[in-house]
Amino acid sequence: MISITHEGIKEVEQALSEPKEPTAHFLPVNVISIGHMEGSQIQQATSESTQTYVVSEEHQRQLVEFIALLRNKLPDLELTNSHRAELQADLATLDAQVSSGRPKTRIIKESLRSVRRILEGAAAAVAATELLKYLPGLLAIL
Repeated sequence: MISITHEGIKEVEQALSEPKEPTAHFLPVNVISIGHMEGSQIQQATSESTQTYVVSEEHQRQLVEFIALLRNKLPDLELTNSHRAELQADLATLDAQVSSGRPKTRIIKESLRSVRRILEGAAAAVAATELLKYLPGLLAIL
């Protein structure tokens, strides 16, 4: 039979009321609440640690398909000259990363975020609305 003493209850209450302070038997309380996560990593309470995340061939294929679709729809987008030039620079960056032997997910993500910002500005164009549907999934897998 298992039971908890009054002192045990008081210690749990102390740990919960002062979550940043350890008690005699509990480390500081730490709660991480994530609604939805895909292809991400969490690292906590480490020292000089590193993480490696490998983009699968399927994810890379999805990215290549999106780049091709974006390049195909580019003429249909209602963009200013500066936004068109920025989008083409983002495409060149994505091409370079996809063809790299060691693509850098941070660079890919930032380029995709830039593409998203530009497309959101051109959302009146049907092509932009269609392309925007792909970005949440792509950003989630990187």
